[in-house]
Amino acid sequence: MERFLKTLRQRLGPLGWGALVVFAITRLADGLYFLTKIVLGRWLSDVDFGAVEPVLSIRTFAMLPIVVLSEAMSKSISRFQERGELARKNKMIADLVRVTVIGSLLSVVVVYLFKPLILSRLALPMFPYIWIMAAIVAFGLWEPVCLAIIRGERAYRLLNVPHVISPLIGFLLTVLLVGYLTTGLAGALTARALAWLAVGVMTLLLIKGKLRGEKESYADEYKVIKKTIVPMAILVTSMTLLVHFDRLFVRNFLTADSGGYGAIVTLGYIPSLLIGPIAFVILPLASAEHAASRNLNRLYRQSLALGLAITACCTIGYVLFGHWALSLWNPRFSPYSGLLGLYGLVMGIDGIVLTLAYIETACHRYRYLWFLVVPTVAMCAALYAHRYSISLVGVVVIIAAARLLVLVGMLAHIAMARSRRLSEESGDATSAAHA
Repeated sequence: MERFLKTLRQRLGPLGWGALVVFAITRLADGLYFLTKIVLGRWLSDVDFGAVEPVLSIRTFAMLPIVVLSEAMSKSISRFQERGELARKNKMIADLVRVTVIGSLLSVVVVYLFKPLILSRLALPMFPYIWIMAAIVAFGLWEPVCLAIIRGERAYRLLNVPHVISPLIGFLLTVLLVGYLTTGLAGALTARALAWLAVGVMTLLLIKGKLRGEKESYADEYKVIKKTIVPMAILVTSMTLLVHFDRLFVRNFLTADSGGYGAIVTLGYIPSLLIGPIAFVILPLASAEHAASRNLNRLYRQSLALGLAITACCTIGYVLFGHWALSLWNPRFSPYSGLLGLYGLVMGIDGIVLTLAYIETACHRYRYLWFLVVPTVAMCAALYAHRYSISLVGVVVIIAAARLLVLVGMLAHIAMARSRRLSEESGDATSAAHA
């Protein structure tokens, strides 16, 4: 068995092997995630079930600063790990933990100050959801920190913490609080908050050696972080809007349809989850390859081919079996099955876009952001402009059009940029030959 795994690792290469390990672990998380959503779709009313994804989307927006910082630092952690500069790596991880502790406390204050705005948009009463929202935001900040450390050190086996142990705790607490104690939506959200708390506690236990170990300043790395953090902030904010704006929009303006849309989001998210392992391992790998001045064409080809294949298979499956799957889950969701194929295509494109964006970011090439930001802003503006007249079909059509614009624009930009680089290299070679 060991010989087989070694041979497989050599054949797949760093990207394929890393993606395979992440894929195996995260599939357990996805199974628990879907199992949790399936039971909630049966136990909660449509309106309450429709609040689950929007509440989690609020948490995603709240943790943007920590995500941006974690993404930027994961590249530096990866370089320190590659060079054996462990003391500098430990110092960076310790600083990231300190920032997260402060961010957790500040997030509670922000949620409390903006509680009328947040809860009115989510169509939820003040009590007990103000305290639940505060817990979800504060505890939820620890997941991206854990993932940044795992990604930077390429310690993919530790993904069991956020992707196996935490979802398992969340599922068991959901069964206890919602299924047995019948606490409804409040119990479902409380279970999720406590699962993220477990991630924070276990992360601190796992890295306590690094927090206490030898540390060394990484002041010279500030320039690299500063160079990365603004483009990373634009990328993460744009992707967050692209993925989550429609969920909050539907909950706020089409509340009656939010339960059915929640079902579409749950099943339609599968392509993005399947492409996720590729995007997860691509940033540190592409960063290391770029630092070594190696050609990244193979990474582009592999990630694009895998992403397109996954998206095509899932979209066809949704068209053929979507109505059956939703009817089996909950007959109330079956009228929304016509949107499942298009939404699956949307989520697949999101995964492909994120993968390509990470490769470009690893190479410190950021002009692609124009092709991401402009369609994203246009999508949000179009939805908001028609907020009182648009239907659910209109929402999905608009978000699909935005994704297609992003993908086509990025691919065209990458192709033209590569052509220019090859032309310049050819010209340099010709000049050198004449000299």
